[in-house]
Amino acid sequence: MQLVIALGGGCAPDDLPFLPGDPLMLGFAPQLELLRRASLTITHAGMNTVLESLAEGVPMVAIPIANDQPGMGARLAWSGSGAVVPPEAPLGPPAARRDRAGAAEAGLPRQCPPAADGDPAFRRRLPSR
Repeated sequence: MQLVIALGGGCAPDDLPFLPGDPLMLGFAPQLELLRRASLTITHAGMNTVLESLAEGVPMVAIPIANDQPGMGARLAWSGSGAVVPPEAPLGPPAARRDRAGAAEAGLPRQCPPAADGDPAFRRRLPSR
């Protein structure tokens, strides 16, 4: 399993602190190619990523932030094609976010949403690849 983080040009990979698990961090990533191989999309629930993930049959965990994202997240949860995590949940307290060595204590949810935990019910609700 490989975690790929696409930053969307908002910052450079070198600007970020250490992240455990050695994720591949890129300014931009070939999203459609990645979705064809992905088992899960973690997204801010923008319409493009949601529609492309649905088209490829990839379940989602959405962390909506602004604009259309909360509405898209609500639709994912309602349809059963994804799970929604409030934006403040995965970040933890500011001190934990700054602590590179304390990533395990960063306040991450103790349980994964069902979509992230391989729940086959999410796949059944999505179009087949």
